[in-house]
Amino acid sequence: MFHEELAALALELASALPEKIIYYKLHPHQYKDKQSISESLKIGRNIIVVSDETDISDLFQKCAFVVGVHSTLLYTALQAGKKVCIYKRFHYFWHEDIFAYTEQFDDVSELTEIVAHYTKHFCELDNRPVLFEPFDAERFRRALDDVEKLSWTRAGTPTLKTLAGGEN
Repeated sequence: MFHEELAALALELASALPEKIIYYKLHPHQYKDKQSISESLKIGRNIIVVSDETDISDLFQKCAFVVGVHSTLLYTALQAGKKVCIYKRFHYFWHEDIFAYTEQFDDVSELTEIVAHYTKHFCELDNRPVLFEPFDAERFRRALDDVEKLSWTRAGTPTLKTLAGGEN
């Protein structure tokens, strides 16, 4: 959806920061096009196109910054402690709930300034909210137990047995 804009950004950024490796993470619907996208980004010798062969947590270990427009990956990156930069294109403003913890930019010159002087940016990283709770196996098991307690009346209307085992 945002490929053309992000590909142009990646190429310009690769040229502006030739000493940095740019990981270009494909959206799942782009995986089938990885070869052609890789070819189109080959001009930027420091661009590596990534699809599903690399786990996100492994990719985050390689990156200090995550750049995007509109993606749940921005939230995942923020939760992982990454410095998140939002490219002000398309529906970027839908992520205004995390603007205090990210930097927003209009072009490569702004982004390179953010990267070069990141210590004066990202002031709220220590105060970022918990966006995703860790998986709690016990809590999940209790939720499944509650679902199992669901019974159906003759009319087909669900009733939930109370946790004490009685009928509603």
